[in-house]
Amino acid sequence: MVIINKCPKCQGTLVFANNLDHEEELSCINCGLSTPTMDNFHKLSGTEMLMMLADKNDSYARAQTITKS
Repeated sequence: MVIINKCPKCQGTLVFANNLDHEEELSCINCGLSTPTMDNFHKLSGTEMLMMLADKNDSYARAQTITKS
């Protein structure tokens, strides 16, 4: 497990580890936000992984806003 940055959602600790299916993913210890797993995950840079998390967080926020409306 490697600590690499702060979560864009809650500023919690992000870790790079294997999930239950033994696939690598980047996930937050505090809120559980995680990157989707994929075959070419190892080709992504750290910045690209953080952008994926930020996009996922933004998508959740938009969905909650639409649901409340």
